Amino acid sequence: MDRVNVFSYEPDGTSRWVGWFDHDTVTEIIPEDTTWDGHDHVSVHAPTFDWVEGRRRKYHHERLILTRKGDWVLHHWSNWAGDEPRYSYLTAEQAHTWLSINGSDEQIARYFGQPEEGRGPGRPPVDDGGPGALPVTELGATLLARINAEAARNNATRAATVRALFTEALDARDKARSNP
Repeated sequence: MDRVNVFSYEPDGTSRWVGWFDHDTVTEIIPEDTTWDGHDHVSVHAPTFDWVEGRRRKYHHERLILTRKGDWVLHHWSNWAGDEPRYSYLTAEQAHTWLSINGSDEQIARYFGQPEEGRGPGRPPVDDGGPGALPVTELGATLLARINAEAARNNATRAATVRALFTEALDARDKARSNP
């Protein structure tokens, strides 16, 4: 028996033990999806930079485990020296979201039923030069803080705020060009 302890991790950095599972008897281990950033295969869950810890998070990884008892466990680990692996329980809804983001349609169908037409939420394609791909852009800490403040003022998501700011800037530029 390979007993793995599961913890609840709080935002303040504390954790508490909430259970365990036997790794030798799990039903399935589902690997994360990755994307190529030009240098490494990076987890679709890893932000490009953690401003709190002051280091790149591309070395952080996740996989989803379904235990024999039917519990969903998120295994989070890092290739960064000194980081300890973490195991935490997920709700069925959180597990479904994780599977969707990872493009794990086979597991969604197996454990949650056939997905509806279209995949719904998930990661858009990154800039590979092809049509419809979205560019990947790193923002500095100052600009990110300004965008977050604007999003909070408008009670909007960061993504919606960035889209609105781009639209506003392009509209202003087009107006300036049409009125010489």
